[in-house]
Amino acid sequence: MMFDEKTNEAWKCVHKAISELGFNPVRIDKVEFNDEINGQILLNIKQSAFVVTDITGHHNGVYFEACFAMALKNDVIFACSEVDFEKKHFDVSHYNIIKWKDEQDLYEKLKDRIQGTIALK
Repeated sequence: MMFDEKTNEAWKCVHKAISELGFNPVRIDKVEFNDEINGQILLNIKQSAFVVTDITGHHNGVYFEACFAMALKNDVIFACSEVDFEKKHFDVSHYNIIKWKDEQDLYEKLKDRIQGTIALK
């Protein structure tokens, strides 16, 4: 997701859903490190069991990171606020994107998706 104060509440719900299912959620701007950020993002994607990509705001970096994860054969779960949903890039429009109306809805739908797809592996 984009790094912005507007995403902090959504991140809390993403973090809660992932951690409640026994995984360790990481958002790189919430991690302490000394190296440059892009390398850290890619390293964390390589080490991830799966990647949650909230495309709300449609920042190019978020799309790039999702594609990088897909190239590594990582599962990618796409999510987007209903306010921004119609603006999604056509390259991801054919994926089953979680369309959320508020942070609680994001939490519930994401937790269901992880349980239904990732936790089964």
